[in-house]
Amino acid sequence: MREFLSFFYLYLSSIWFIVLPPAIWFIFKSIWIITIRIEHNITKRKWIFLEIKPPFFQEKSPLSMEQVFASLHGIYVKGKPNKRYLEGYTPPWYIFELVANDHALRFFVRIEERFKNFVESRIYSQFPEVSIQQVQDPLRLLPPYLPNKDYDLFGTEFKLSNENPYPIRTYIDFEKPGLTTTTEQKIDPITLLSEAAGEFDKNEWLIIQIFARPVPGEEDEEFSFLWVERGKEIIDEIFKRAKKKEIGYLDEILEFTINLLKAPFSFPKYKSSKEEKEVPITLMMLDPIQRLKVEKITEKTSKIGFQCGIRSCYLAKREIFKKFAGSRIPLLFSIFKNFENAHLNGFSDVKEVRTKAYYYFVERREFQKKRNLHYSMRYFFWPSRKFILNIEELTSLFHFPRTRLVETGIERIKLKQMPPPPDLPLVE
Repeated sequence: MREFLSFFYLYLSSIWFIVLPPAIWFIFKSIWIITIRIEHNITKRKWIFLEIKPPFFQEKSPLSMEQVFASLHGIYVKGKPNKRYLEGYTPPWYIFELVANDHALRFFVRIEERFKNFVESRIYSQFPEVSIQQVQDPLRLLPPYLPNKDYDLFGTEFKLSNENPYPIRTYIDFEKPGLTTTTEQKIDPITLLSEAAGEFDKNEWLIIQIFARPVPGEEDEEFSFLWVERGKEIIDEIFKRAKKKEIGYLDEILEFTINLLKAPFSFPKYKSSKEEKEVPITLMMLDPIQRLKVEKITEKTSKIGFQCGIRSCYLAKREIFKKFAGSRIPLLFSIFKNFENAHLNGFSDVKEVRTKAYYYFVERREFQKKRNLHYSMRYFFWPSRKFILNIEELTSLFHFPRTRLVETGIERIKLKQMPPPPDLPLVE
């Protein structure tokens, strides 16, 4: 053992000048980028909150909200390399919040102040009767550090259970032709949350934060993960697997037997690989699951996308938390379970972030996990797992349910706001 350690030490001492500089550069680069990006986001970006209250009679389908997200994609600016790596610039993003508290579900969006008019006009273009007001942080009244002697919490982050090009279930799947209003009401996840919000006390909160950064499909690998290009690769892989299945085991056995009999007289010739390239495979020749994957991946990659991250938390005063956590926490998971498709994609929570610990130092580790999650949620740090959702999927997570589907739970404006008459004189 001593001889091995001596040899290992001599070996490292002879190559340290090759290994050490790249390692130092990698560590320095990572720390530098994180540091300047945090500084840029704090000093160069001024954030505000907008609260969106849907009208008392809201009859528009989620398709209108999808058009809003399509127009909100317009803020994407890649930024030059020197701005990215020397000044800490990153493409701008939004944070959409669903907050259930005090018998109501409220809709918020956190944006840079310079985008205020842009965002308001995009929303008004599809929902002219909503009320949009600039407000303070909805969680500002909570203590700065949780948990404490008065409050307890449970939280986690969510990630996709499959690769980015695979879609989750969307509002289009929920609103299949022929479904009745009653059926739609039972399966719309936002309706599920809004009805539950009617039971929430003023001292308990369920918060869902959806980070959304507009990204292109086939460039800017750091943020877009080249998700459209990856979707094309997956489709090609599905067709290649189908071609291999076209040959079949019986054909391979027959080909091997013929070559074995001819072996004393001629060199074996295998035509399977050549025939595989020559056999054209169409969509209808795929099995149902493969066909479903190809169609759904094509549909997802045909729409513009956002780099997303999701964080969710339930917090309440300790006496309320002990009483209702057993029903509120499953509600949190059931909302995201509705978007799962067994053959395509869905959401699963990030176990490393979930505020639960097992085996050793359980109490201390759970306390630290809760502190970390609350700090990240309070100061809006990006979740640890990032993924791509297109505008249809993002709409499914954040939209205004129709009035006829929801009777209670969503805070709405009571009166219809009318625009001023077009001939109103202006005072300069």
